[in-house]
Amino acid sequence: IKGVSEGEADVIVRIGKESISYHVSVEKINATDFNFSNPPKTLNINKSVTASLSFQPVNAPDNRDEVQWSTSDPAVVSLEGTQGYRMKITGKSAGTATITAALGDNSRSFDVTVLDIPITGITLTEETVDAYVGKYNSSVRVIVSPSNTTASTSVKWTSSDTGILEVTGSSMYGSFTAKKAGTVNLTAEVGEFSATCVVNVHEVPAVESIALNKDKLQLGIGKSSSLSVQAAPFTSDYDSKRLKWSSSDETVAT
Repeated sequence: IKGVSEGEADVIVRIGKESISYHVSVEKINATDFNFSNPPKTLNINKSVTASLSFQPVNAPDNRDEVQWSTSDPAVVSLEGTQGYRMKITGKSAGTATITAALGDNSRSFDVTVLDIPITGITLTEETVDAYVGKYNSSVRVIVSPSNTTASTSVKWTSSDTGILEVTGSSMYGSFTAKKAGTVNLTAEVGEFSATCVVNVHEVPAVESIALNKDKLQLGIGKSSSLSVQAAPFTSDYDSKRLKWSSSDETVAT
């Protein structure tokens, strides 16, 4: 049963000649009081949270969308709107602002302190990296300190010799493709900070040996199994498309 509008109605159930009715009164239930549900005490710059409300006497009163919201300083904390039973708030600059929600004669407020946490330094996860000509690599990552900084963590990667190493990405991982053998410096810049690692680019070695993942295989007639090839060294120019498989007796196994 769903209440559609205020008033009185009888809900009637019939089966054959039998029937039964149930009287329903539908009325508007407004909130008599409300409070914040876990309001944030702090907020980082450019971060957002949603502040929500809990109501009495029911969880979803008919007038919950009539709640009016305001901020004491929009330059510190901004609101996504001005009305509703929940509100997205965003930290804009360092400072403290008071968020107020009002419904009829009732109002509640809480203070939010917006934090400005600068970067104090960056490091790379690797000091030296081995790469191979023609191969893509993304093994180097930037670590920004502190991890909860509110500053931009946009990374700019550069190669000291783009003829040897070409940077192909701008994320926290230093993505690059090695073009020819040599040694270069790979540098990450975040704001005023930078960190560098050495990348040694090698020619791709030829396959020196191969092995199968199983020494012996027992099969039932009509049954199948799989074998895989392991090439050494791991960094070789192995390509499974170059493999040629054969059987010493195709009347037994193919």
